[in-house]
Amino acid sequence: MRMKATPAKWRLRSTGISLYSPVFRVSIPLLSGLLLLLSSCGPIVPATAPAQLDHTPGPPIVVTDRTVRTRDYRLRYPSGWRVVTGEARLLPTVVLVAPDGVTTIRFVVGALPAQTTPEPDFKFIRRPVQLASDFTITVIGRAPADEWQQFLPIFEWVVLSLHSV
Repeated sequence: MRMKATPAKWRLRSTGISLYSPVFRVSIPLLSGLLLLLSSCGPIVPATAPAQLDHTPGPPIVVTDRTVRTRDYRLRYPSGWRVVTGEARLLPTVVLVAPDGVTTIRFVVGALPAQTTPEPDFKFIRRPVQLASDFTITVIGRAPADEWQQFLPIFEWVVLSLHSV
């Protein structure tokens, strides 16, 4: 038996819910209000990027597969080592960290005072390097005492790769 399709008796055949039932009376205004609310949120998002995202303070540091380049110098680092850079507002500081996580080579612009707090299980080496652009980079190597002899050739290789830009 087929039902006549009159506006007062529209029914969904599978559920038997009328278009004029309380479910549809509540959901249609609710969905309309939600759509209105979402469409009014559009102006909250800025049309352009904020200034702090357009310009990060400080000089750029470019790290590639085996090289680091700052605005003043460039260097090569060993395979498997990580590169950690300093805070953008400060002078460019680069720290190379070995895969063991404790052996480091640090590059700091300018001369530094002597190490004041020695660590008993580690050895240190400091080397000021005068670059062609008339400034000094201080290179500080730190490694466990029992691995010092394996560390020294790596340190020398990295220091020899240091050049001004």
